[in-house]
Amino acid sequence: MLYSIIIFFIVCLCILIFGNIDDVIFGGYDSTFGGEDSTVPYLFSGTFENTKIDSIDSNLFSKFKGAPQESMFRNTFKDCTDLYRIPSNTLFQSINGPATRNLFYGTFEDTSISQIPSGLFDTIEGPTTNGSAEGLFYNTFRGTEIKTIPADLFKTIESKPYPHMFHNTFYGCYNLTEIPTGLFDSVQGPITNANDVFSGTFNMGGKTDKSTGITKIPDGLFKNITGNP
Repeated sequence: MLYSIIIFFIVCLCILIFGNIDDVIFGGYDSTFGGEDSTVPYLFSGTFENTKIDSIDSNLFSKFKGAPQESMFRNTFKDCTDLYRIPSNTLFQSINGPATRNLFYGTFEDTSISQIPSGLFDTIEGPTTNGSAEGLFYNTFRGTEIKTIPADLFKTIESKPYPHMFHNTFYGCYNLTEIPTGLFDSVQGPITNANDVFSGTFNMGGKTDKSTGITKIPDGLFKNITGNP
């Protein structure tokens, strides 16, 4: 593990110095980093947390190609209150494969973003048979300024429910007025042993001003979830 971490930082240093180095690729699924080996967990965990950045380069992660890692983007941009937009749906496009635990935990939490690009997570699939999507979107957009949610945001995450999968995903998003039809259609199967799957997902966090907020639950929002709690 220590050896892998040292190699990773050496490669990153080379990229910073030389700029034109080829893509960063590690061993794992399809000769790339990632997968069940989880060779570089927490890769960008808290990287820019609580900074004053006001923009993100759409190619920021383009050199890192491979399967998702556990907690890979955990709190990456959390508390960046000067950040108002996600550059495009290409931000995570170089990361492709099965979802992993806590992958997007708190990624944009308490930023000022007002819009989610359609197809933002299009290269992320459901977890492998032995994998887990626990905490996948825990706090991902919590406390942001988003006004709408793309109906296809989770369309490629074909998966059974996992614990905390959508825990507080849109908690405290006071400008959100509508839940799109079919938002969770890709999540299918029994909810057995999947505690807190939708705990606080759209919770307004004790908001007392009733002038805004979600006014309607679309029909069939959880239609593909089965089994006993």
